[in-house]
Amino acid sequence: MTAEFLRDPPLEPGIAQAAYAEALRRLDSASGHQRLGLLGKLGTLARGLRDYDAANRHFRAAIAMAEYLADPVRITANQVRLGVVLHHSGELEAAIACFEAVLAVPDQGYHDFAWQHLGKLWVELGRDAEASACFSQALALRQAKGDQSLLASTTQAIDEHAQWRQNRAEVNQEAASGDVPVQRKKS
Repeated sequence: MTAEFLRDPPLEPGIAQAAYAEALRRLDSASGHQRLGLLGKLGTLARGLRDYDAANRHFRAAIAMAEYLADPVRITANQVRLGVVLHHSGELEAAIACFEAVLAVPDQGYHDFAWQHLGKLWVELGRDAEASACFSQALALRQAKGDQSLLASTTQAIDEHAQWRQNRAEVNQEAASGDVPVQRKKS
């Protein structure tokens, strides 16, 4: 079961495709940190366009470039972004590994993102206790940052997770009582 609140809204295709084409054109002549920034932008645009294969390639290239440039902030930022893409493309174990890799190193300002996205992944897997723990970690870090938009994002994820759990519990209760036929996935 996919919780739609876990997904970023898609970008407006025409604008995103034009921005993607422009960034791709500029990539050929870019080097160093400029190239690194363009790779991250390309990955983000590809993810917004739901082209997860392209996003995966761009984020992996960005991570490699960040490692080459010894830029730990960009390494972790792009690991989080790659984890999101892997999650959305169904590569859940690889996504977990990305988020855990970010959490295994000193915080470069992205632990809150890793915790929140890991929480969303656990929601999708039905692991509510793990999801709640991750959201709590994200909330604490974001409270310390004091960024209201990040706090709002985490609060929304927590609220929607609670609503999703409630809805799932009601469906399970109705199914157990025989009031509603249980829909089975087709094989």
